[in-house]
Amino acid sequence: MADIKIKIDRDIAAKYAVSFGSNVLMKLLLILITAGLVFSIISPIFSLVIRGFMQRQDLTNPLVYMIPINFTLENYRTAFEHMRYLDTLWLTMRHALAVTLIQTVVCALTGYGFARFNFPGRNILFGVVIMTIVVPIEAITTSLFMQFRFFDVFGIISLFTGERGINFLNTVTPLYILALTGMGVRSGLFIFIFRQFFRNMPKEFEESAFIDGAGKIRTFLSIIIPNALPAIITVFLFTLVWQYNDTTYSAILLPTVNMMPTMLGTLGNTVYTATATQDLTWVNLVVQTGAVLVIAPMIIIYLFLQKLFSEGVERSGITG
Repeated sequence: MADIKIKIDRDIAAKYAVSFGSNVLMKLLLILITAGLVFSIISPIFSLVIRGFMQRQDLTNPLVYMIPINFTLENYRTAFEHMRYLDTLWLTMRHALAVTLIQTVVCALTGYGFARFNFPGRNILFGVVIMTIVVPIEAITTSLFMQFRFFDVFGIISLFTGERGINFLNTVTPLYILALTGMGVRSGLFIFIFRQFFRNMPKEFEESAFIDGAGKIRTFLSIIIPNALPAIITVFLFTLVWQYNDTTYSAILLPTVNMMPTMLGTLGNTVYTATATQDLTWVNLVVQTGAVLVIAPMIIIYLFLQKLFSEGVERSGITG
């Protein structure tokens, strides 16, 4: 009996040893994969930030790989001044936040309508929404340009004024019109997110509100919106980032408005002309430094809101 017991104890110990070894190996593998992913994401950003502190001689020094030998703030100061950073940041954030609020509200209402109301042509209209996700913006560039170059609503403006329409180019008005009509940056995706979220929400919430005498508007504001905060936070942050970083709509509709993407796109020519330098390598470095200044506000916002953003993504069911 003693020999049998010893043999059983050895078998159990061997199983535990194998299990322990497998767990340790799995943890080491996960650590290595995580470290590799973190390095692949952080390394380009770190390199971009640290290169902004290099002096011109460091750019041609073969001994300098990533860390500069001679630190300087000249590159950041040059990019800051030629981008008129504070004024540009205020203008961009002001309009980005306003458009984001409008677009989030419109997409929430549209998604709720698709999820909860039955009306003729609902599936066809939702198919059109999906098409706005699939069709690239480059395919409708000309139509979008002409729409706001000669903006008219059912010919009413031309009927009363005799003009072909109102020219809204080089103003921020097109951004607000697109947001109000559910055609802003990635609006189709956000409508889809809200529709899926509202479809998965129990109908008992609304039914109980209807029994208590609440109408559809009050039910939406008092019951649906508080329970949809995860989706709202997710869409709000996504919209803000994409609106802030948008280059396509800015190039088509706001080519002369001093938004962040526009100022960054012209920074190289501005520095080259203002400094009369022939060092194109340094000019390119200043542009890269300007890119750091552009992305810095979004990184700061994410650092403060990362918990809400992570919870919103998790609870709204966004994957991929």
